[in-house]
Amino acid sequence: MKEPTTPTASAQDEELAQLQQRVQELEQELDQRRHAEEAFAQQITTLQEHLFLLNLTHDAVLVRDPAGTILFWNQTAEQTYGWSRAEALGKHVHTLLQTQFPIPLAEIEAQMQRAAAWEGELIHRCRDGHSLVISSRWVLQQHIWQQQAVVVEVNRNITERKQTEIQLRDSEQELRALLAAIMDVILVLDREGYYRKVAPTNPRLLYRPANELTGKRLHEVFPAAQADFFLTIIRRALLSHQVVHIEYPLQIGEHEHWFSGAISPIGDDTVVWVGRDITERRRIEQEQVRLREQIIRTQAAIVAELSTPLIPLNDQVLVMPIVGVIDQQRAQAMLSALVEGVSTQRALVVIVDITGVPHIDAQVANTLIQAGQSLKLLGAQMVITGMRAEVAQALVTLGIDLGEVIIRSTLQSGIAYALDHHS
Repeated sequence: MKEPTTPTASAQDEELAQLQQRVQELEQELDQRRHAEEAFAQQITTLQEHLFLLNLTHDAVLVRDPAGTILFWNQTAEQTYGWSRAEALGKHVHTLLQTQFPIPLAEIEAQMQRAAAWEGELIHRCRDGHSLVISSRWVLQQHIWQQQAVVVEVNRNITERKQTEIQLRDSEQELRALLAAIMDVILVLDREGYYRKVAPTNPRLLYRPANELTGKRLHEVFPAAQADFFLTIIRRALLSHQVVHIEYPLQIGEHEHWFSGAISPIGDDTVVWVGRDITERRRIEQEQVRLREQIIRTQAAIVAELSTPLIPLNDQVLVMPIVGVIDQQRAQAMLSALVEGVSTQRALVVIVDITGVPHIDAQVANTLIQAGQSLKLLGAQMVITGMRAEVAQALVTLGIDLGEVIIRSTLQSGIAYALDHHS
């Protein structure tokens, strides 16, 4: 029987060396695996932190592949759209949300290829059917989601903001339309007379264009006296805390305009000045004054004519019946009417009936005498009728002689005399 052979010392050393090398390789492999596990754990922790933060954000955040399949759906997305995470994952985002794009999707995808990002406004439909206006931002990320390219989409619900913007725009349009319809000039001025605001209400009635008024002082715009007047009105309104009303003219271009101003304090140092164009009203008022004066003059002429009426009996005889008190003015009017009537109608006799005259003084008597003399120069004769006893006695007392004037007691007798002698 053969004896077993014993390994030589050199073989044992080689085997030992191989074992030591293997141990080192195993230790290195264990170190690498431990490092990998630590790195993986760190990645998990980081991912969990990111997911936690994504769930805390007020924006709906979703991750999808370039084809549109949803890979991640945060809590805000659940709250915004109504679909749970489990319901959303694996769905096509634009099918799920029925996305309405501001431009064709192909153009958006082309931009994503060029710039790896896009942002704009979208319309999304929620689970309950109502639509949302979304401010959306897309970013293309490489090798962050299981080593594949993904699109991170951040969506913010701006429906209320858009509605508010629309309401504000509508309100602004309504305000502009309202201001455009207002014919008054509306200004805001301060205590020192500086123009703070000029409303766009009726630019054609501004003393200067709005951009030449804002920030300027009254004394830079108007002559000193007019600026002082306006500044006094402003300070009166501020001091009294009441509305002050004035009317004032302004030369705008080639025309003078009149304004009715209402100056109302809106604080301790500013007033709102509302100026209404009353030029037409002033013109009408002035025309009314002119017409009224003309009517008064016409009425006065009619009254004067009625107070000294001259009535023709025929081509040669005129009658002037006088009723009431004869003062100096009426006496002169009577004299003028007699002279003008005789001169115009070429009458030969004028009968002046004074039956209705209560008394005659020296001045009136002298006027009658002058009238008789003037008519005589014109080739006519004056006959006075209706001389009452008290009037005759007064004339005698005054020592007045009517001279060659024919006197008859009644109008009838005077007419008979005139017709008998001049017919």
